[in-house]
Amino acid sequence: MQIASEMAGFTMGEADILRRAMGKKDRELMAKQREKFITGCRERNTAPAKAERVWELMEKFAGYGFNKSHAAAYGLVAYQTAYFKANYPVEFMAALLTSEMGDTDKIVKYIEECRAMGI
Repeated sequence: MQIASEMAGFTMGEADILRRAMGKKDRELMAKQREKFITGCRERNTAPAKAERVWELMEKFAGYGFNKSHAAAYGLVAYQTAYFKANYPVEFMAALLTSEMGDTDKIVKYIEECRAMGI
């Protein structure tokens, strides 16, 4: 949002629309925002090549970017999951199997994992 504001003169409301388009991977809205971004950069005397390059980087990020707060939460869950699997493998696998009782394919996969772990 700050890039759009500083480089292209977007208001924070306009920058939020761009953020939302990136987050939802809305190609149509991204195309409209690209035009607005490039025009805004031109009006602020940013070199066209630089504006294009920055847009390409933002567009690439939009394809795989992830909110920091979500990334931190998922990282914590991944850490806790690994901890329980490593330190309480029987209990962990029992809970995992219980949580997936309705999905036969996953049960088969997890039973194989149990065997590989010596459970």
